[in-house]
Amino acid sequence: MQKRKLFISFTGLMYALKAGRINDDDLANGLFVFGCARDHAITPGACSEHIEDVVVKNPEVHARLVDVVIKAELAGRVAWRPRNGNASFELVDELLALNGEQPLVSHEEAFGNDDPFPHYNYHSVKDRCPHMEVVF
Repeated sequence: MQKRKLFISFTGLMYALKAGRINDDDLANGLFVFGCARDHAITPGACSEHIEDVVVKNPEVHARLVDVVIKAELAGRVAWRPRNGNASFELVDELLALNGEQPLVSHEEAFGNDDPFPHYNYHSVKDRCPHMEVVF
């Protein structure tokens, strides 16, 4: 049985879609929690921020992903970081809990030591979520 996918980078997911590494079933069952805010993903450039080349060069891939993410959002499978905030392990855990998935393992369990100030990043989410396939 294939692991459910947890998508944690909007831009990374665009590249994966463009390359054909992600299929419709992955998208229909996946969970999405991105490092960017909702407006940056859905309407890139609306707040005068940089627009990634993959979005500019592949508008059809972007449109497809926006459609998928909006449907997933309505189904409770998407969590967005706040516009002026950061992505966090707590945000990931909340999304996992809402969708009946196991929480992230502790930093100590994943890395063998305690970290008084753990930093959220894509690799650390992957290391702390062994029960899902983390895509970024």
